[in-house]
Amino acid sequence: MARAQITWQVWVDTGGTFTDCIALDPSGNRIRLKVLSSGALRGVLLERTAPATYRFSPNWPGKEPIFEGYRLRLLSDPGSSALVEEMDLIEGRIRLDRDLPLAAPATFEISANEEAPVLAARLATATPLNRSLPPIRFRLGSTKGTNALLERKGARAVLLITKGFADLIAIGTQQRPHLFQLDIPDPVLLYDEVIEIDERIGVDGQIVHPLTQRELRRVRKALRVLQPESIAIALLHAYAFPEHERMLAEAIRTDGWPFVSVSHELSPTVQLLPRAQTTLVNAYLAPVLERYLMGIAESLSPVAGRPSLRVMTSSGGLVEAGQFHPKDSLLSGPAGGVVGAARIGKQLGYTQILTLDMGGTSTDTARYDGNFHYELETAIGGVRLRNPALAIETVAAGGGSICAFDGHRLQVGPESAGAFPGPA
Repeated sequence: MARAQITWQVWVDTGGTFTDCIALDPSGNRIRLKVLSSGALRGVLLERTAPATYRFSPNWPGKEPIFEGYRLRLLSDPGSSALVEEMDLIEGRIRLDRDLPLAAPATFEISANEEAPVLAARLATATPLNRSLPPIRFRLGSTKGTNALLERKGARAVLLITKGFADLIAIGTQQRPHLFQLDIPDPVLLYDEVIEIDERIGVDGQIVHPLTQRELRRVRKALRVLQPESIAIALLHAYAFPEHERMLAEAIRTDGWPFVSVSHELSPTVQLLPRAQTTLVNAYLAPVLERYLMGIAESLSPVAGRPSLRVMTSSGGLVEAGQFHPKDSLLSGPAGGVVGAARIGKQLGYTQILTLDMGGTSTDTARYDGNFHYELETAIGGVRLRNPALAIETVAAGGGSICAFDGHRLQVGPESAGAFPGPA
């Protein structure tokens, strides 16, 4: 009988400011640590003791000498950087590949340009940069998508929609959350451009207007001119009759566009508006999240022949990273908190639980009364999408929210200081 592969288990929750990690080594020993979500570690250079050698005070856990090859930069002079050649965390001594202009004490950061969850895993497993991480069963919850949406830091997206429906997202449902509000704000639009597609399939599946090769060539040419980062496709009645969406997506993907979100694949629901909104959210977040997850997955090796990275979804479940859709990420981090709180509450004998999760960018609250409560539609940051999720209320304000005056009023958030310069 083949011997089971010895693995670590690592659970990581990434917020806008901090990334928290709990790890179990193969012997069952527990390790806890917290790092900045920027993927950097901070410390203070105290004095120069020899050429390119300094006495320093670290501000992170662990004493293992694993930082050779990391790049150090001074926060007071970001242009000044050097490679770490040797770091002794016990004696508090660091040697660089060159001298830095230093007025001690000086705060510094070291980074290997790896995502924060990978940095946390290296610290937990004491793995230096020149070695691969050991086999890890890696579980990740993250507010990366939530924060990108709240702060409007997603991709430049183009919406492809059936001709005659170009303004569908802007018109919306005409529901007003504040009925007597005189200054009605414009709706949140996650796309930069709309391309109307000259096609139509009827509600009975009959082709009213075919999608021709000439139309496909026109759309492909328009995309080459616009050069979007991401593309969303939502055509009328495609939830039941997706032939035209498939033709359009295949033609676009043939041209090499990496991020194409198709409505019948993501949200096969009857109504065009929520289907288009959900597809747009996915397209808006796809480049941000897929690059993020790829950066983590590439640092991990398969465990027992299976991908080792699983990601928490908004519904509180775990899926393999390759099957994870950005639209499922909006309540990924908070959902993990709710599931964890419910588990701990049960162990302590509680059945009525309120959860409060304040991060650096957003604050989330939920209720558990012996059962998890779900919502089919979710509204976050002025954007609605139809996607099963735990019933969690989110506001765009957290511990790192920036206070500002826009010339008319004081406001808090939605922008956050994040991990740089970090919380006060």
